[in-house]
Amino acid sequence: MAPGPPAGERLILYFESDSPPARKIHARFVQSLAARLPAAIPTRTEFIATNTGDALGDILRRELRREPAVIVATSGFVAIAAKAAAPGTPMVFATNADPVATGLVRDINRPGGSSTGITSALPTFAKRVEILLEALPSARHVGVLLEAGDAPEDLDIPDRTLPRRDGLTFHWLSADSAASARSVIAAASARVEAWYIPYNGIAFFHGDDVLAALAEAKRPAIFERVKFADAGGLLAYQHTVEDPADRLASMVASILQGVPPGEIPVVRPRRFELVVNLDAARALGLTLPKSVVKRADRVIER
Repeated sequence: MAPGPPAGERLILYFESDSPPARKIHARFVQSLAARLPAAIPTRTEFIATNTGDALGDILRRELRREPAVIVATSGFVAIAAKAAAPGTPMVFATNADPVATGLVRDINRPGGSSTGITSALPTFAKRVEILLEALPSARHVGVLLEAGDAPEDLDIPDRTLPRRDGLTFHWLSADSAASARSVIAAASARVEAWYIPYNGIAFFHGDDVLAALAEAKRPAIFERVKFADAGGLLAYQHTVEDPADRLASMVASILQGVPPGEIPVVRPRRFELVVNLDAARALGLTLPKSVVKRADRVIER
């Protein structure tokens, strides 16, 4: 276990899966936090990698013994576990799920308790399926990769919003590990023509395995995070908060200056980004409709 901070220094533990983009966002967070705090409040922020799901409990128990002033959890999965492990420690989270439904806060505008943060939870399942079907006009069978223990209703999908297509069938399939995700995708490839990959624990901890399994099965997918399109996925549609690192830093700075987390409203997204990976399309032998490419905010092509 690393030592705690020197006397008077506030320790901030920043939990995130380790990757160059994540490190870049972390650096932006540190820079923004430093600009917001007076010299009288010295801080040290430490990046704690949370790549391996099986080790998360051990990581949290080890790190939280250091009594951080604030926890920053950049996924709902980690935030829920951190709240259970240290319910009284101030926390700022970034989650793809509804923070009220998952118990992180009591209310979006007045969170109460010791947590606040950013949520990207909006009912956009249908919008992503619409984009996927526009890109793949002949697709009728769509697989949705759930995390074991989750159910379709957890995705908050109003039936009336789903695209209408004759024969459209959703296959709700679950995985609980990297190996099972690979197995599920491989086994379903005979009937599933395209995939919807939610940003759940499977995608968070085993995203590389999911991408590899999709490539091996030669199946296209749409993701909820643009980092997966950057890493080789076909499509990604992400709704995001402007400059999330700065938003998280602003909340942490407020907490360190005495504002209770429960009085800081949860921030919701106002920006949407569609990323299309034409290199992935070529690897899959697909020619995407021009309408999909033209509406993309960003196109990846060598």
